[in-house]
Amino acid sequence: MILFKKMDAATIVICLSTGLQIVSALFAAKLLLQPGRRIAGLIALAIILLMAFRRFVSLYRLMTVGGEKTDFFAEGIALTVSLLILAGILYLSRLIQSERKMASMLADSKQHYQFLFNQSPDGVLLIDRKGHILEFNETAARDLGYTREEFSRLHLSDINPFKTREEIQEHIEHIFNNGKAEFEVNHRTKDGNSRNVQVIAQTVDLSGNKVIHAIWRDITERKRAEDALRESQARFQAIFDQNNDGVSVADLEGHYVLVNPAFCRMTGYRQEELLQMRVQDLLPENTEAELFKQVSTEKRSGRREGELRRKDGTRFFVSVSGAVLQIGPKQFVHGIVQDITERKLAEEELREKEEKYQLLFESANDGIFIHDETGFTDCNQKGAEMYGLTKEGIIGRSPGEFAPERQPDGRLASEVAGEKIRAALSGIPQLFEWQPIRADGTPFDVEITLSRLELGGKICLQAIVRDISKRKMAEEALKESERLLSTLMGNLPGMAYRCRNDRNWTMEYVSEGAGLLTGYEPADFIGNAKIAFNDLIHPDDQGPVWTAVQHAVGLKKKFTLSYRICRADGQERHMWEQGQGVFSEQGDLIALEGFITDVTDRHLLEEERLKTQKLEAIGTLAGGIAHDFNNLLQGIFGYISLAKMTIPEKEQSHAMLEQAEQALHMSVNLTTQLLTFSKGGKPVKTKVHLRPLIENSVRFALSGSRVDYSISSDDDLWAAEVDKGQFGQVIQNIVLNADQAMPDGGTIAITARNVRAPNKGLPHHLTPGKYVEISIGDTGIGIPSKYLQKIFDPYFTTKEKGSGLGLATSYSIVKNHGGLIDAVSGPGTGTTLFIYLPAVEAEKEIDKDFAVSAVVRNGKILIMDDEELVRDIAGALIISLGHEAEVAADGESAVSKYQAARESGTPFDIVILDLTIRGGMGGRETIERLRAIDPGVRAIVSSGYSDNDVIADYQKHGFMACLTKPYNVDNLKKTLNTLLRNEK
Repeated sequence: MILFKKMDAATIVICLSTGLQIVSALFAAKLLLQPGRRIAGLIALAIILLMAFRRFVSLYRLMTVGGEKTDFFAEGIALTVSLLILAGILYLSRLIQSERKMASMLADSKQHYQFLFNQSPDGVLLIDRKGHILEFNETAARDLGYTREEFSRLHLSDINPFKTREEIQEHIEHIFNNGKAEFEVNHRTKDGNSRNVQVIAQTVDLSGNKVIHAIWRDITERKRAEDALRESQARFQAIFDQNNDGVSVADLEGHYVLVNPAFCRMTGYRQEELLQMRVQDLLPENTEAELFKQVSTEKRSGRREGELRRKDGTRFFVSVSGAVLQIGPKQFVHGIVQDITERKLAEEELREKEEKYQLLFESANDGIFIHDETGFTDCNQKGAEMYGLTKEGIIGRSPGEFAPERQPDGRLASEVAGEKIRAALSGIPQLFEWQPIRADGTPFDVEITLSRLELGGKICLQAIVRDISKRKMAEEALKESERLLSTLMGNLPGMAYRCRNDRNWTMEYVSEGAGLLTGYEPADFIGNAKIAFNDLIHPDDQGPVWTAVQHAVGLKKKFTLSYRICRADGQERHMWEQGQGVFSEQGDLIALEGFITDVTDRHLLEEERLKTQKLEAIGTLAGGIAHDFNNLLQGIFGYISLAKMTIPEKEQSHAMLEQAEQALHMSVNLTTQLLTFSKGGKPVKTKVHLRPLIENSVRFALSGSRVDYSISSDDDLWAAEVDKGQFGQVIQNIVLNADQAMPDGGTIAITARNVRAPNKGLPHHLTPGKYVEISIGDTGIGIPSKYLQKIFDPYFTTKEKGSGLGLATSYSIVKNHGGLIDAVSGPGTGTTLFIYLPAVEAEKEIDKDFAVSAVVRNGKILIMDDEELVRDIAGALIISLGHEAEVAADGESAVSKYQAARESGTPFDIVILDLTIRGGMGGRETIERLRAIDPGVRAIVSSGYSDNDVIADYQKHGFMACLTKPYNVDNLKKTLNTLLRNEK
């Protein structure tokens, strides 16, 4: 109560001051609980408690009656100090709390950094100034294959051994001086492998020390990918640049974006020019880029032939293939351009050849004569005038009537003429000079080109005769001019040359065309610096080339040669060469000069043309004759079979019919040979064990012969997929040839063995795989080498009796079986023919005769054939086998009868359809109509054309069996019984 009575301003101040000091004491007490702050808290608490005691003393005095009067000013200062103390303690508490929060955050940050440090996919290092590794993460140790303990002992030079310590230290100083660096380096792993890494390094302060913080990333796989990409791009660029065909890429608007050097050469434009052009710019006027529109608009690939225009305005023929090219999100048109100008010209020349020949024949300035063994059969007007006669006065006379006894070189005219005629008849064109006499007896000089000619299936000789009397008189004056002209030919495609007349043909001059012609640089030939030209010539042609040149040089005449060379890249090419000797005024030979060009394409075209003519000459005839002949044979076979079934068991009559049937089998072999040349002779192949087939064929071919034979084969001889009839014919043809080559008797050795290609001793052009090799060798007179390459040509034979079809037929059959036939022979050494057939896995054999002989029910059979004889005999054979038979002359009648039988409830069990119906619907169309009526129809296809694709693959066309005419009652019985047994 006393306190409240004396409550003035000073008293209130003392009370507030005391209260503040007490609160401050409480906050100061909290400092005692903070680690590291206890001494400061204890001192602050003592000061505050002293001050608070002082305030209590003042309050006590006020509470007493005789208390002293307080000093208001002093108490105000005490209050202010108390407020400051409280504020200071609160601020200090705030600082302590903030410091604790910062310490907590620092701890969290350190933990987070340590987590990132160890979990980083890249290697992280801390390195001091001397290259020691202070700290590293798990990735760094794992990348290099070390444990943490091993890695902690490493120096920077241990993981970068590709640089010296001095170089590494210099690089570290560079980083410290610049503060940071980024570079690529190779690290070595613990097992010694090298890894490519990319490093980002910078300096950082660590506890007052400056260190390098380095992060590396393994880029080994990226480097490998980059190297592979560069290599792929280099390969692509090489292929693109070195391609002989023109290659271009254009956008969908037709602007060229990429062209190769070949395309630039082809068009005459530089690459920079073409990249400013469009596809349309290279086309002739009024020509649309149809292929480009097809590819760019319809997105369809295609191929077209047409013309393009070069920079100089000339046109040339091209074959262009176009396709869509997708590069990223964009589409382009990719084109491949081939220059086919030469091919087009060759085709045009081939089409016009006949017309030109006839025109040239009559309008030629040279005389043209055709003659055979009887004499001249034709000539043109110029030729008749050349001899001073009319055409009627020439035809029928012998060439010998217009020849003197001897030629200017002293040789007998008959001897020279015989030599040239024999060479020309062997297929080697002859070009030579000749001196005939006119009707009035005056001699004159001519140049004759003599070549073999086939007219109407008859071999003749064509002689083109040029009067060179005036040329001979002017020859000396023109000699120097011709030499200069020959030298200038170095600028033409091909090779102009000047060489010595030695065995190496040592070159003194070679034109630039030698590079394209031979693959060698011109300098390689000069003085035989790298290679002699004779070394390029095929070994078989070196002798003839030398002989021909020496003969021409001896006569001081030009020489024309055809031979083969082997280019630097290994290609064999055919050459045509024309040249002459260069003589001094005294007549001494100085050198040879001439021109050589590549005629391989023309040679191959001519070979193909001759082969086509040979095969086409008999193809049309073969097909028709064989078909009609087989129809006739079918009737004969049928009636013989019926006769054998109906006559009493009289041994003599039965034996005679057997003989007749055997002779007819030989006739079938003839039709088979003809069919081989009719549209390809497609075989009807089955898997066959070859040993029994070979034995039967050899035994049949040598029946009644004086020649013996032996057969040997591998015990596990592989099987082959062949047409038994055709392949048996191959063996018989070769064996018959061997028999005829040994008129005094001998032995034919037949060997069959398993071989694999490629292998030493086998033909190099056999495709890789397994083959059965069959060799048939005789000890006869052999075949001269000049005829060996012709033995497989149709009509070629060296025998007085023979058609020349046997080996040609065998060649075609083996080729159609995917095989190869070859021959080795020589005069007096005998001949061996080798046959190679692709081998197959043999199937388990079954007793087919037993299977088809099982008891089957009688059936109702429909026969369709346009030959009445075939219909009658086929019907009689079927009835004799116990079946019911009906016939139809064409497809329409067969379909009508088949449908009517189904509707009546007595359908046909089997139909036999002839493949070819004259003037009517044949078997191919008929089976389609029948299958539409009855999908389960059991049909047999029959034909005299065994080469038809329907016969070769009858099941594909809906038939269940085939009968090749002529067939006998046994073939018919087996085929019918098989189908009747297999019915559902």
